[in-house]
Order: sequence, then C-alpha cells, then structure tokens
Amino acid sequence: MGAKVCGISCRHRHTETVDISQSFEFLGPSVSMGKYFLVMKQELLINIQKEMRIAAGAEKLFCVTKDRKTRARVKELRSSSEKKVKDLYTSLHKLNEEIAQWREEENAPGKI
Repeated sequence: MGAKVCGISCRHRHTETVDISQSFEFLGPSVSMGKYFLVMKQELLINIQKEMRIAAGAEKLFCVTKDRKTRARVKELRSSSEKKVKDLYTSLHKLNEEIAQWREEENAPGKI
C-alpha cells in the first residue's frame, strides 16, 4: 500500500549500499551474530514503515494543498521521504545479503 502511494517500485530500491560488517567491531562476545542481524533487520523495517507513512501523508497533503509555496515545501518533504525509503530498502537488501552470507559460512562443511 505505502510503496504505491509514494511512487516507489521494487526495482528502484537497490541504489546505495551500507557496509554492515563495520558495525561488528562494536559487538561484545556475548552478542550472537544471529541476534544482531535480527535486531538490525527489525530496526530497518520499523524505520521503513515510519518513512512510508510520512511519504503517504506528504502525498495526501500535496494533493490538497493549493498554495504554491506550501506545495513546493510539501513536494520537497515528499521527495526527501521517498529517498529515505529507497535508501532504507537498499540497506535492508544489503543486510539480507549479509545474513545469507553469514548463514552460508555457518553451514559450511569445513566449519568446526
């Protein structure tokens, strides 16, 4: 619903990457990688939902606004929010790739 409202299609989500492995330097030995990935993924999904609601609201506001200056500000807000959603989807895609790679390494036959 939200992706259609703010004009975002699936094929435009993967334009920017985030290196997740840099974040692992701050992990202590008590935090497992699986839990870390789960927390990161949940945070990304919450942020995506929030930004999609903002973009949907900006879209509705843009449709009903008549004043040219206000309409320009709302259009800028809408564009900014749509860009954030795209960036968050890109980060989610990168995180999913990291999770898949981690699972492959965990299930490797040479792993002791």
